[in-house]
Amino acid sequence: MSGSVKKIKSHRLGIFCFFDRDGIADEYVEYLLGDLTKNLEKLIIVINGCVNHNSLQMFERYAGQVVLRENRGFDAGAYREVIVNVLGEQSLKDWDEIILCNDTFYGPFIPFEKIIQEMDEKKVDFWGLDYREGKFLSFIQSYFLVFRKSILISGDLFRYMKDSIEPLDEDISDVYAAFEAGLFSYLAKQGYRYGSYVYTGNYDVYYNADRCIDEYGLPILKKKCFSPKYFSKETLMRAMYLADKKFGYDIHSIIANVHRLYGHQISYESVFADGGGLEKSPKRKVPDLLVDEEMFLEFIERHSEFYIYGTGIIAKKIWYLFGREMHHLKGFVISDGQESEKETLFGFPIEKYSMIKPGSALILGLDFKNSKEVILGLRREDEVLVLWEGVERQWLFLT
Repeated sequence: MSGSVKKIKSHRLGIFCFFDRDGIADEYVEYLLGDLTKNLEKLIIVINGCVNHNSLQMFERYAGQVVLRENRGFDAGAYREVIVNVLGEQSLKDWDEIILCNDTFYGPFIPFEKIIQEMDEKKVDFWGLDYREGKFLSFIQSYFLVFRKSILISGDLFRYMKDSIEPLDEDISDVYAAFEAGLFSYLAKQGYRYGSYVYTGNYDVYYNADRCIDEYGLPILKKKCFSPKYFSKETLMRAMYLADKKFGYDIHSIIANVHRLYGHQISYESVFADGGGLEKSPKRKVPDLLVDEEMFLEFIERHSEFYIYGTGIIAKKIWYLFGREMHHLKGFVISDGQESEKETLFGFPIEKYSMIKPGSALILGLDFKNSKEVILGLRREDEVLVLWEGVERQWLFLT
C-alpha cells in the first residue's frame, strides 16, 4: 500500500495519535492512514508509548514526521505536543485546515475524500464525524476533528491547547472534560460555527454501534465497543456485517485486531453468514438533560455559595464549561464512603458530604446512573440542581 499523497485541494495538515499497549499497529491502522493521507499535504504521527520496528517503519512511509513521547496525556496531550512544541503558533497559521485523528476506531467505511468534499460545502469553522447534543453539555466526538483557517489564523486553537490541556495528565476524565467538551464549548462561545458529518440522534455509539452505522451512516466503528463493558457479540457481528456488505470495508482487519486486544474469537464466515439476520440492538440513547444553560447560570448566580457534587467527568466538564462564571463555588463534594486521592480539584477543596452544612446549594455533577443513586441520600433541606431527566426528587428546588 502506497503512502503517496495525490490531488490535495487544500493546504491541509494531519496530526495522527497512535497508542497500543504492545506497540503494534495492526492492518486497520495502515488502511486508515492510507485513506487519510490522500487528503493531506503533510502528516505528523505522534506515538504515545512504545512502537515495534515494523510498525515504526510503516508510520515513516506515511508521515513526514514521527514524534515519540511517553504515554501520558492521552491523545489530547499528543496533539498539544505537536501544536504547541513542534509547530508553534505562527506555523499553525500557515495551514488551511488541520485534522486531528486517533486510532480508536475502525474505518473509514466511506473514503475520507468523500466525507471531506461533502463537509467542504458546509459553512463551518470546525467539524467532526459525529455530534452529541445535550443542551449545555454538547460536543463533537473528538476522535476525528477538523479545524479550518479562521480558527488557525485567530490563534484560538493554539491558545486553548497551550493553556487548557495538561500534556502529562493520567486521568482520562480530565481529557474528556478539557479536550472534548471544553474545547468545543470554548470555540462555540467564541462564535465559531460547527458541524458534523452525521448526527446519530444521541444513540450510544458503543451499545448501538449497528444502528449508528445502518440508520445514520456513521462511517466508523469504535474499538471500545469490543471491550468487556460494551461487548455484545450479536450487535457487533451485525455492525461488522454492515461495514462489509453495505460499505465494502474489509472486516478481516477488525477481526484480527479484536482477537489480539480482547481475545474474542469471531470468524469472517460467521459474520457474513449470520450478521445480516441478527436483530437490531435494543435502542439505547444517552440520557437527556433536564437543565439548559440559562437555568444553570441562574442557579449559580442566585446562591452566595454552592458546591459541585462529584469529581468525575461530568463535574469536570461543568468546570471547563462554566468555571469563569463560578464566582461563588465553594468546593467539590464526594460521598462519605468515597475516597479521593486528591484534597483539591481546580484549586477548590474536596469535602465529604457529611462535612458540609445542611441546606447547602448543590449541583449534582454526576452521570445519570450515579445521580439516581446519590440523590436518595441527600438531605431534604439541600437545594439541589439535578441535570438529568428521570432523576426525580419531590422537593427539588430548581427555580
